[in-house]
Amino acid sequence: MFRNRLTRNLSSTTTTTTKNKDQIWIGSRCFPSDRMTNLPSSLLPRLSQGLYEQAGHPIRILKDSIASQLAGFELLRYPDPVVSPFQNFDQLGFPLDHPGRNKGDSYYLNSQFMLRTHTSAHEIESFANAKEHWLLAADVYRRDEIDSSHFPVFHQMEGASVLPRTKIEEFALKTAELRYQQSHQNIRIEDQTAIDSGNPIQAVHRTEEARIVTENLKATINSVIYGLFKHKLFSSGQPNQKNEPVQIRWIPAYFPFTSPSFEVEVLFQNKWLEILGCGVVQQRTLIEAKVPEKIGWAFGLGLERIAMVLFSIPDIRLFWSTDARFKEQFLHQAILSPSSSSPQQQQQENPVEVVTFQPFSKNPGCYKDLSFWIPAPTTTTSTTESSFEANDLFEIIRDVGGSWVEEVKLYFRAISRPILVINLDPAADQLSYEAAIDIRDLIRLEEVMEFHRLGPNGGILFCLEFLEKNFDWFAEKLAELSSPSSSSESSKRPASPAAPAQEIDYIVLDLPGQVEISTDHESLKNVLHKLEKLDWRLAVVQLTDSTHIVDPIKYISIVLLNLKTMLHLGLPQVNVLTKIDLLKHFNEDFKLKLDFYTDVQDLSYLLPLLENQISPKFANLNKAIIELIEDFNLVGFESLCVEDKTSMTKLILTIDKALGYYPSHRPSLADPRGVPKTTTSSDGAQVVGEPDAMAIEAQLGPSSGLLTEIQERWIDYPELYDHFQRQLWADESQLVQQRASQLSQIHAIQKNKQDP
Repeated sequence: MFRNRLTRNLSSTTTTTTKNKDQIWIGSRCFPSDRMTNLPSSLLPRLSQGLYEQAGHPIRILKDSIASQLAGFELLRYPDPVVSPFQNFDQLGFPLDHPGRNKGDSYYLNSQFMLRTHTSAHEIESFANAKEHWLLAADVYRRDEIDSSHFPVFHQMEGASVLPRTKIEEFALKTAELRYQQSHQNIRIEDQTAIDSGNPIQAVHRTEEARIVTENLKATINSVIYGLFKHKLFSSGQPNQKNEPVQIRWIPAYFPFTSPSFEVEVLFQNKWLEILGCGVVQQRTLIEAKVPEKIGWAFGLGLERIAMVLFSIPDIRLFWSTDARFKEQFLHQAILSPSSSSPQQQQQENPVEVVTFQPFSKNPGCYKDLSFWIPAPTTTTSTTESSFEANDLFEIIRDVGGSWVEEVKLYFRAISRPILVINLDPAADQLSYEAAIDIRDLIRLEEVMEFHRLGPNGGILFCLEFLEKNFDWFAEKLAELSSPSSSSESSKRPASPAAPAQEIDYIVLDLPGQVEISTDHESLKNVLHKLEKLDWRLAVVQLTDSTHIVDPIKYISIVLLNLKTMLHLGLPQVNVLTKIDLLKHFNEDFKLKLDFYTDVQDLSYLLPLLENQISPKFANLNKAIIELIEDFNLVGFESLCVEDKTSMTKLILTIDKALGYYPSHRPSLADPRGVPKTTTSSDGAQVVGEPDAMAIEAQLGPSSGLLTEIQERWIDYPELYDHFQRQLWADESQLVQQRASQLSQIHAIQKNKQDP
């Protein structure tokens, strides 16, 4: 059922209405749909749940704990998440090209209304209502990945403090009071910020008043963080941590609605965790709110991010659990109270015990692989609307599978191999991927053909010669990719629960398909050797459609082509037969087993077949060619079926060896076999997850029988294997249901025994 519905939805628009496809109803309000509408129906029930107002819920506990740290701040309510793009972006100074505006990142009811992506959407309204010291907690919505740290709904808390510029000394007095308290607290502050051109004071602010506001902001935030994390350190259960100081670090940042801007981190379990972003409110915001005479600061934080740390909750989706075993754990959690203003009383205070979440389910994860084709962009696709958006797929899966789907990853991300792709094919009309570097930015094939009166092949050769002559352009682009800033998300994107991006492991050069470029022409060879001199590790991966091997003449031609490429380019080379699953349609023509073709074994077996195809007078030539291939003994093939994860992994490991790649996440020497990773399921259970590529290598080994498995699975008995896998999935589903039922019965019996 899941597969059928998923397949159906991949070719249609996700349902976004409660009435019909032309309108969305939220409560009693109707929103007509248009080209911007992308709100799935599965999200509508979340709009009214209000976790941050449910008694005993960890989000509510954290919200109240933060509010208790900020005495005198009014707690505002904005339960309606529907705002206009003007409120969400324009009023706050977001540039028109900001990625957060894209349909791929935000939920739109239509072009006029959307679900707020941050609580800052209500900032101007709050200031306009004459609020000076206020807090605001609310649910916010963003389209995002499917994993343990992302969910389309999460909760933010906004805080602000402003005063008339004539009363700015009140900030200074409060700062002095807070610093006096902190001088008697077990707190250590590391401030790496500076006011400079990269993080400037606003032109409309005087230096002294900006300094006073900034110092009050820092003293206040330090007090709030200390008031929360002193309880967590005390409750850690580790004696050496109970007396450890709360360590806070300030670093410069960028946000459209503050300047100067800062991010604040706290050291927990030897890792710096991002807690919040903050800064001096942009004066244009206060002018927009009709209070231009005021000045102040604001902060914003993700409640889930902090609650997951404080309460040791491993999965963001657990906050939405209706299971009593989750809710009951927090019913008696006390508010994390602030420290007393008196140093003497501080010494007598007893920190609040913080609940540590206890997993309540032991059901293992059930892994499924999904492969599908993404259509290339059409000429009618606008620059702002790509033909495929990863979040569109995530919405379809989430709409069908709900929170049962624990994680969705692209294959290379799943094995911790982030990649970038570089397009060096000037003839490519449309790309099905986002190119990190594109040769078409340097030279266009159609312009070359028109100006030099060349055909397509000659034009491509000219473009590669031009690239060779302008190699400095290419080298500069590559240097930008390898810089630290290139592997992280834009700092201009609003904070989200997502983890930071990883460094890039693979850079793939997508080359033109003309064989003479790799076998005879010098420009590509020269470009690659220049890259080698820049200390880039290179390997050639030559892809060949496996259906050609059923024809002996084509097979020999493929072997010769790969041999010629290896000799010409002089680089490590991995030859690959792709689309192995299509060989099942050629069973009658498939004379020999797959390993004969991949290992390039005794090719004399092909001589009779060659003589049947061409004139016998070429028999001696055929024999000489085969002897030539066997004398070189250099060519072999890997097999690839993208639907087979083992096949994919084996190929990646082969490429690793060709590159001399040694990943930093290789299994430890204590367990050289590579133990599968331990992960956390969406219900909080610790489960054994899929091993990484190095662990799979240990399991496969050099004599794993992989080719035999591929031969049977994709060529000899594909229908039988498909039937077996469907039955296996059904059995897995039944076992999970039975186990869940048994656990529920055990829990009910235990609860009855505990009740009087």
